[in-house]
Amino acid sequence: MRTSGYFLLFKHSPLAGSSVRWTSLVFALCCVMGLGVVAWRTKGRAETARAIARTEAMARGASIELQLSQASTAAEVLGTLARQTKGGPRVLLGICGRIRATAGGAKPG
Repeated sequence: MRTSGYFLLFKHSPLAGSSVRWTSLVFALCCVMGLGVVAWRTKGRAETARAIARTEAMARGASIELQLSQASTAAEVLGTLARQTKGGPRVLLGICGRIRATAGGAKPG
């Protein structure tokens, strides 16, 4: 097997070992710094995604709370109308009672 003269010259040079070590050190340092940047960016993006999801969940929760409040109010209005008509249909009173109990706004009386 024949090798070139340049390779043999470089292999026996006193600077050859330190140059390879220096290059390896710089390469390793760049890899570590690159991984650090990637981790930092990933953490930032994850925090942003969590904040967006939290905001959306709060908005949906507020929307559901509003809908339940409106359903409870509607059940109370229907119950009041049924009482004003001197009892109204029994089915309507039962439905209003179930809606109020389900919405968590059931009041005694």
